[in-house]
Amino acid sequence: MNPEDVLKEFIIAMNAWETSTWQAYQEAKDNGDQIAYAIFEDSKEPLKTIFEKYCTRRDRPYGRYSENSLPSFSHPSDYDPENEHIVEVIYASPRRVIISTHKPNKALPSARTVTEYVLLKKAGEWRVDNKKILYDDGTKLPYFL
Repeated sequence: MNPEDVLKEFIIAMNAWETSTWQAYQEAKDNGDQIAYAIFEDSKEPLKTIFEKYCTRRDRPYGRYSENSLPSFSHPSDYDPENEHIVEVIYASPRRVIISTHKPNKALPSARTVTEYVLLKKAGEWRVDNKKILYDDGTKLPYFL
């Protein structure tokens, strides 16, 4: 699979995971259940599956998924397969690709968020390694997957 397709599938999978986790959280909250630990614990295995399929294998102690912590999610999802579009693909080397995407900014809908994903080729497969948010002033800041 080419790196663009890997990234698209990763974005779709993460959107589905965040959306379903948010829905479970809301349902539990609406029912007055003790939610935090159970919802996050239940959502950890599906997230692990996504990371094992699409991401480089390394510890991400401050990311959405880490072996030693509960996962985090965003609402609306940080991943938007309907509106996040690939705008540039740079083959930095035969084993490293940088893919830039644009999507509407959640906080300011008239603005665009530019995200830069780095994919690495490991054992013949493209894997998402990291991502950065690019700001108008040219600043790039790491952002958790």
